[in-house]
Amino acid sequence: MARPAVLFAEINSEQQRDRLIELWKQHPNHYTRMRGHAIILSDAGYKVSQLVDIFGVDRDTAASWISRFNEGGVDALFDDDRPGGPRKLVEQEQRILEDLLR
Repeated sequence: MARPAVLFAEINSEQQRDRLIELWKQHPNHYTRMRGHAIILSDAGYKVSQLVDIFGVDRDTAASWISRFNEGGVDALFDDDRPGGPRKLVEQEQRILEDLLR
């Protein structure tokens, strides 16, 4: 299937817009904040090519953010859980270990 010539996000309600703004401004994960911001910009008329320039990602990535949002809403912008257990070391211990290994 060919991808559409122009692809934009469609924010359907003020509640959805408010969730996106909160995601963009407050989510602890940088990439999740980027996706939220990209959706807001896309809804405002920014083209995929402009989002590519703004966020420094490739075209397929920016287009996938928009498609994910249009199909699944705000919740589709979050990362999936990754397998594996929690870290054993706290951040400071991790830095010490990395210094020792160098």
